[in-house]
Amino acid sequence: MDIDKPNEDSNDKNNDDRAGNEAEDEESSDDEEEIEAPPKQELIIDLEKLKSIKERIVSSASELSISDLEQLNSKIIEIVYLYRLDVDKTQLLNDLEDVLK
Repeated sequence: MDIDKPNEDSNDKNNDDRAGNEAEDEESSDDEEEIEAPPKQELIIDLEKLKSIKERIVSSASELSISDLEQLNSKIIEIVYLYRLDVDKTQLLNDLEDVLK
C-alpha cells in the first residue's frame, strides 16, 4: 500500500455520502413547497367611517402643535398595530374615533 496515495475506497464512500445528503436536501425542500397558504379572508371595514375619521384627523391637524401631532400619531400607530391581524376592523375604527374625542 502506498502511503502518499489516498485510499480510493474511502473517497468513493465520501462522494456517495455527499450525493446522499444532496438528495435528502432536495426531498426536504419539496416537502416545504407542498404547504398550502390559509384561505384568504375578506376584510371587514366601514369605508365611510374610515373616510370620516381621516377627514377629522386632517382638519384638526392644522390646530395642533408639533408635540400634539406626535402624540396623536403615536396613538394612531399603536391602535393600528393592535388590530393589524384582525380581519374585522370595526373595533379599530371605534378606537380611532375615541382617540379623536
